Amino acid sequence: MLENFDRFNYALYKEKEMADFRRSIIVLAALALLLGTAGIVSAQPASQFTCTANAATPPLVRGEGITELTGDLLLTCTGGTATPAGVTVPTANIQIFLNTAITSRLITGPNDEALMLVDDPLVGGGTDGNGVAIAPQTVCPIGTVCPMWGLGDTGGPSSYDGAAHTVNGVTRTNYNMFYGQQVPGNSGSIVWLGIPVDPPGTVRANRVFRITNVRANASALIVAGPNQPPTAITSTVSISPPTALPLNNFSAQLTVGFAAKGLLSSATSVETFKQCTDVNSSGGTLTIGSGAPNGPGNAGGVTLSEGFAQAFKVRSLTTWDGVTGTPGASPDQVPQREAVPGAVLPTAVETGFYSPTITGIAGLADFGTRLKVAFANVPTGAHVYIPILLTTGSGTGLTSNLGSASAFASPVTNPLLAGYNGHLTLVLVTSESGSFTAASAGSFGTGLSEVSITAGSGQAVYEVVTEDPSSAESAVLPVTVAYVANPGAGSPAIGPVATASASFAPISNDFVAEPNTVPVPRFVNSSTANNLFSIIACATHLLYPFVTNQAGYETGIAIANTSQDPYGTSTQTGACVVTPFGAPTSSAFTTPADVDPGTVYVNLVSVMFPGFQGYLIADCAFQYAHGFAFITKVGGVDLAEGYLALVIPDPPRSANPFPAAGVGSGEQLGY
Repeated sequence: MLENFDRFNYALYKEKEMADFRRSIIVLAALALLLGTAGIVSAQPASQFTCTANAATPPLVRGEGITELTGDLLLTCTGGTATPAGVTVPTANIQIFLNTAITSRLITGPNDEALMLVDDPLVGGGTDGNGVAIAPQTVCPIGTVCPMWGLGDTGGPSSYDGAAHTVNGVTRTNYNMFYGQQVPGNSGSIVWLGIPVDPPGTVRANRVFRITNVRANASALIVAGPNQPPTAITSTVSISPPTALPLNNFSAQLTVGFAAKGLLSSATSVETFKQCTDVNSSGGTLTIGSGAPNGPGNAGGVTLSEGFAQAFKVRSLTTWDGVTGTPGASPDQVPQREAVPGAVLPTAVETGFYSPTITGIAGLADFGTRLKVAFANVPTGAHVYIPILLTTGSGTGLTSNLGSASAFASPVTNPLLAGYNGHLTLVLVTSESGSFTAASAGSFGTGLSEVSITAGSGQAVYEVVTEDPSSAESAVLPVTVAYVANPGAGSPAIGPVATASASFAPISNDFVAEPNTVPVPRFVNSSTANNLFSIIACATHLLYPFVTNQAGYETGIAIANTSQDPYGTSTQTGACVVTPFGAPTSSAFTTPADVDPGTVYVNLVSVMFPGFQGYLIADCAFQYAHGFAFITKVGGVDLAEGYLALVIPDPPRSANPFPAAGVGSGEQLGY
């Protein structure tokens, strides 16, 4: 009852909050237009004031992504007459619409990180290559309308100079950066309310209104396969009133991104391990070994590949301290400012336009691209290990992708410039969506960390810390399996094939704009399971070269389960399947019950395969089976012969089953 009451109160609260916000939008819009109207003067422009909407080069974005950064939108204006000095600059409400949900991070209330910049201001200001002054970045306080005074059309400073101006005792700051607001009831739209629109006149050749930090839910679009054309993310612009910022292509659909598959994954062919054979263990202790099936990467590998160049991104332009990284656990990526409007960064980054001293967390991602490998159907008793560091810089094979465990034991000043420069580098982290914390290596093997497995499932998450933006890269994750064989106790368990599936991380079903308590980036799970390894029962394969139940002869066979002995061998049990070969043939015969340790199963060919003559192969689901056959003449003739069954090594059969016996030794009695 209390839970339902809380839900009812929360629903009422959200309804009231939405109603209040709608009223505030109307009030702010009316105020913005009123202020804008007050600044309209009768002077005729020297040339027509006109604007064109266009998009910066649209980037490829990941079709699995929920918070993908789209390309900037530019409203470029020319002509008109600059607002006279001391007159309020007219305002407009500028709204954009995407063909999918906008998921830019909310800063407070409906105000989000999507920014409008006027004339591309810089931190601290400056001048361009032609000596034209560039204003310092100055942001309109969040959630407010910021009117400004015109400065005239006399060739003086730009009206968006970021400075305070006083007219008739009223001081206004001429801001050049503005926060957008999510539109209630329309997840695919953002509006900038009361934006002063001052024609460039003769002060500037043009005036540019840049919209940046717009994130989109690309996963909602139909994403083509890796060899098909990607899906366009489109945007349209609306101006109110239209005359305040006259767009000559107001109905145009602008492409701000193309969604394509960002992650391709595969696994090597299925590796099999015998339940009765120790793997990467010695004397009951798990330890790294050498040679198959022991050693790193003995269970094959999972390949993680970019669907296109720059699908894997670092968090930001960063410094890196492998010892004392702050804030957060060591090591830590420390975000740097990325505050040059429209700049092409030297590497692929998750962070957008980020000017922390001006606009706080706007544009900042929580971490670099994370890749999750989820394991399933891992047999009970089996341990899975993976490296803490992967790099393509040392090669492409399984073991060559293993980075040193000491990679974080000493400071790495900047791996973008040294150490792993030019290559994809992935670091194992401790959580899917938490702050960057590198996992530590355990006592098993150099640079390896154990995957925590519960009920057959576990996961490993890697973060991209360096990458090569000029090419689509891949990394192979070598998987190492270890266990102490104890078939008598059913350990490790025999079951379905263990699988591994790869996806971006963190996985989320949150497809709307959220505050900074919800991580950016986030993704949908589009992974498919790849078969990785399996545990199979130990077996003995017995060959009876000749048996007969013809011409008055009878053959008896015996199968002994000798896993019980005075040497402490792990006992095993299982059934035997006996298959006849020769004419006439019959279906296989399975022992009615398991052959227990220390017992002997006996039967007659006349019972299993009446009238048969040929040879038999018995496949027993336990180790240390041995066989004997006894042929006798029935009906008064004293004639009998017995022999031991041959032991066939595990298939596939080979002409060299016993290396110690020399090449071409062939199959032999027992082993």
